[in-house]
Amino acid sequence: MQRSLKLILAFTLAGCAAADPASPGDEPVEEGMRWITIGADALETAQMALDERIPGRVLTPVQMAADVAILSYDAADFHSLSELMHVRHNRCGGFMVHDSLKDAQLALRGTKEADSVGALAVSYTLDNAATVNGMLPELQETRIVQMITDLSAYQNRYYTSSFGVQSSDFIFNQWTSIAAARPDITVERFTHTWQQSSVILTIPGSSLASEVVIMGGHQDSIASGNATSIAPGADDDASGIATLSEVLRAMVAKNYRPLRTIKMMAYAAEEVGLRGSAAIAADYQTRGVNVVGVVQFDMTNYKGSTKDIWLMQDYTNAAQNTFVQNLITTYLTGVTFGVDSCGYGCSDHASWHNRGYAASMPFESAMSQYNPNIHTSNDRLSVSGGNAAHAMKFARLGVAYAAELAKGTLGTTPGNNPPTVSITAPAAGATVSGVITVSASASDSDGTVASVAFTMPNGSVVTDTTAPYSATFDTALVTNGSYTLRAVATDNAGAASSQSSVAVTVQNGAPGCINGTFNATGLPLSIPDNIAAGITSNLAVTGAGTVASLALSMNLTHTYRGDLVVTLVSPTGTQFLVSNRAGAGADNLILTNSPVTTFNGQTAAGTWQLKVVDAAGGDVGALNSWSLTITGNCTPGNQAPTATITAPAAGATVSGTITVTANAADADGTVASVRFELPNGSVVTDTTAPYSASFNTALVVNGSQVLRAIATDNAGATSTASTVTVNVQNTTGSCINGTFNATGLPVNIPDNNTTGITSNLAVTGAGTVATLALSLNITHTYRGDLVVTLISPAGTQYVVSSRAGGSADNLVLTSSAITTFNNQTAAGTWQLKARDAASADIGALNSWSLTITGNCPTQPPVAALQ
Repeated sequence: MQRSLKLILAFTLAGCAAADPASPGDEPVEEGMRWITIGADALETAQMALDERIPGRVLTPVQMAADVAILSYDAADFHSLSELMHVRHNRCGGFMVHDSLKDAQLALRGTKEADSVGALAVSYTLDNAATVNGMLPELQETRIVQMITDLSAYQNRYYTSSFGVQSSDFIFNQWTSIAAARPDITVERFTHTWQQSSVILTIPGSSLASEVVIMGGHQDSIASGNATSIAPGADDDASGIATLSEVLRAMVAKNYRPLRTIKMMAYAAEEVGLRGSAAIAADYQTRGVNVVGVVQFDMTNYKGSTKDIWLMQDYTNAAQNTFVQNLITTYLTGVTFGVDSCGYGCSDHASWHNRGYAASMPFESAMSQYNPNIHTSNDRLSVSGGNAAHAMKFARLGVAYAAELAKGTLGTTPGNNPPTVSITAPAAGATVSGVITVSASASDSDGTVASVAFTMPNGSVVTDTTAPYSATFDTALVTNGSYTLRAVATDNAGAASSQSSVAVTVQNGAPGCINGTFNATGLPLSIPDNIAAGITSNLAVTGAGTVASLALSMNLTHTYRGDLVVTLVSPTGTQFLVSNRAGAGADNLILTNSPVTTFNGQTAAGTWQLKVVDAAGGDVGALNSWSLTITGNCTPGNQAPTATITAPAAGATVSGTITVTANAADADGTVASVRFELPNGSVVTDTTAPYSASFNTALVVNGSQVLRAIATDNAGATSTASTVTVNVQNTTGSCINGTFNATGLPVNIPDNNTTGITSNLAVTGAGTVATLALSLNITHTYRGDLVVTLISPAGTQYVVSSRAGGSADNLVLTSSAITTFNNQTAAGTWQLKARDAASADIGALNSWSLTITGNCPTQPPVAALQ
């Protein structure tokens, strides 16, 4: 029968805003209610994330469609939700954040419409081989390795952390440096309501400039804990940003001129609800930007599957996916591909798909085999062998995607050879401290050197236009460790040199806390009349701490100060407008210890700049002097707690149910909890000393297993994990081999009910799953209403049916093979969950059974812990 789409469910959390959010440590945290959309299969996960902060608070239904639900959810719980989505559903993000219920409902409707329409955005053709093949040889794996190394050197790139801001600035500066030879290419920041900005680079098109091709990846990283956690994010997703950066460099090196406009995007806040890409997609749709194609590079450098590139088939455009497949077979010799699904909101392509744009997501592996170290402190380049061989395949795909979708040709600059540059100081391997001078020599065989751009370890770029080329850098702006200094020369024709780089070790002692007046040197400077560039005067600040108070003194003589625009810029790039053509016909601009609060809380040490522009003709003047009086804040931060597992002892042989105990302490506060991470993947949190958790060792196979304990203090800081390896040896029972039937059936399935029914089935015996088959008998008058999920004792979920089958009656399976649970422990309680997701039809679960063949390797002798 013909039926209209039925709106079923949405979730509201009553009163959640009144609860106190968990402290994130020393970094800012978002809180307050937001609207999110999330896959219906993850509703239990959303409840679990909430339970971590407000146990017992129940999510109440409001609205849902197409197996996507709307929830009213506190931003304080986004971090926990993101982590659980990763652990339980193999999704990065896995939910989308919206500013209003209306926006969430539009996303809900957009998901359904985008899935059903699958519009052909453009005519996909492969006829630009000369352009593709001209750029492919330019790609260099070493440059991808370097970009991954640089981005993963930040403690994290979390969207509300200072590191997230610094890494975003680094990407902005890197892309600006790469594009320096092409004045037509622009780089901009797309700011959000949180600290980290998205970065957008635009290569303008020509004859089809109004049609836009988007290539994106996300810049943020995340790990369990908070905004001060260690989350290098080398694969997730420094690899995607590095891949895009190398595609960009190849385009610039070959002077690629597309017909369609290309935009490269480094999205902020992907890990907490695709927020950066969602904001940009909404803005583009509001402004009517004609986006004809989107590709997302999220994790490109871990080869976890036999095939190389995996194309996600859900929440993507089928026609463009076929186009991408054709690119692989045509241009990527020796590269294989597979197809898979990643679930709702698994990465930023979903933001575009939900607004009706054609989007694709090529991924590093099958979803069940991706890098197991992401969202931890172990997501480092070494996990991928210390190279970028796998990411190079995606860079080649990126070049082909751009050249065949945006079309265009490779330009030339006849007779022009690029310049050369070489860093002359400091020497490679040098140990440096304090303020250093970085020097370079540069030359051009058929022209002149226009500039040398120095990229510093904190991501700042200093450009010198006069030989000898040099730049100063205050090493106190970065933590002690290994860093790379870089220099790129540009000639008078706009060609850029290859990059010169030198690795140094920064080793600073603990400086005194900043407290004094710092004066600019090299003054006075004449202010040119009616010149947009104006003048820039530098001032060096040294010492430790952040700005507690800052006052500006300045002496600027001028015959008409209403012409003047004066800006103060901090070492981190924050700007304060001192004067914007104020004062009309008055002369001079003089300030004495004028307080400025804009920079409070920022690192004070580094190079400050005062920029002065005369914005009208007919008057002249000079900057005679300026100074900053700064009081520093050097209060030590919160110290992390410690945790030590006290039992069982390292190397102990254990069996049956054991008690794991730990001691915890905090030097400058109190211990809030100890989290025990057990070998079967379960987590037990104890908030009261003595801290302990029980664990049934029969839930894991015999052999070496690792117990972990992590303490959290009252300020939200977490300890280093305490680990103990034990030897599990349980008596081997009969190997599982047979059919197990559920009892207590039949059970009616309530109509249009979000909870549905849960039926349990007990499996006993030894061994892991070698093969498993499900038999099922559900009678129902409209099986397209049914969502049926099978859950193993370990918590792994397999969706048996998700509103499939349309108006057909009943859902009957006979020995249907399932491989999802292979190699998991078979013994325990299995669950079958069935719910009716729409009204007007009824049914019942009559029976279900599992036929399991066990895998039971010979076990060693058994010894019990006494």
